[in-house]
Amino acid sequence: MKLLFKPYILFVLIFLSITSCSSLPGRKETRTLDRRNKAAGYQQDGITQFNSGRFAQALDLFELAYELNASIDYEEGIVLTLNSMGKTKLSESKNEEAFNLFSKALLIVERLNNELLLMRTKGNIADFYIKNAEIDKAYEILQVMLVNIDGIKNEESAYLAHTMSLVLRKKGQYDEALSYLSSSLSYNQKNNAYRALAEDYYMMSSINSLQKKYPEAFEYAQKALEYDKMIEYSPGIAADLEALSLIAKKMGKKDESELYLKRSLAVLDAIANINKIENELTELDENQDL
Repeated sequence: MKLLFKPYILFVLIFLSITSCSSLPGRKETRTLDRRNKAAGYQQDGITQFNSGRFAQALDLFELAYELNASIDYEEGIVLTLNSMGKTKLSESKNEEAFNLFSKALLIVERLNNELLLMRTKGNIADFYIKNAEIDKAYEILQVMLVNIDGIKNEESAYLAHTMSLVLRKKGQYDEALSYLSSSLSYNQKNNAYRALAEDYYMMSSINSLQKKYPEAFEYAQKALEYDKMIEYSPGIAADLEALSLIAKKMGKKDESELYLKRSLAVLDAIANINKIENELTELDENQDL
């Protein structure tokens, strides 16, 4: 992977190596905490870039977080960054690369015996199988995980329930899908998990549309758009607007449908233009350093 921040990564790691020579009491613990905090900062910055649809920039930041976590053998942080990189690869439709990252994370987390990280990783692997049209494999993973947990009580279990609703929707089992989705939605509403709420409402819209309940589907798509706008998740905003366009068309509202479609395409164009401009600026900076 060519990294936009690779020279900076090298600088950071060299600097950390130089400053690690002190043997003063407590210095080692302070250094370790400092690196974890820096890694967490880069991880969060990567998520911000991901939400804006800047996947290349997000990957660079996740890679930097990974290197910092690896430099202190902080395996929980390594698992988080591997999952984030995998999710980004899935968003770029680089499914096999995503699977390799999730598999690497799984090897570590199974040894750590960390239930929350295991749920997150298994859920991501199920998502890979869904995007790879291997629905039965995804169902098997999710069924085992959901049977072995005590209700939907955290972000990771809510994610599993949401993903199971997607699998059941694809199987045409709409009532069962809505049951799992209701559990996910309930948890996310209580905890103000806006990104997850947007995904839940988008799924509610999709299922209701498939059941030909178009007014309800339209309302849920509007809710998804509301939450995606709150966190400025550009790919989600584009998808929500497209859904509203399709539902409006099914409701016989042609003009409204066309307006939503134009807005969706405008968001996608803006994402592409921002990425193009930022890539050109990065290439210019790199050429000036030669």
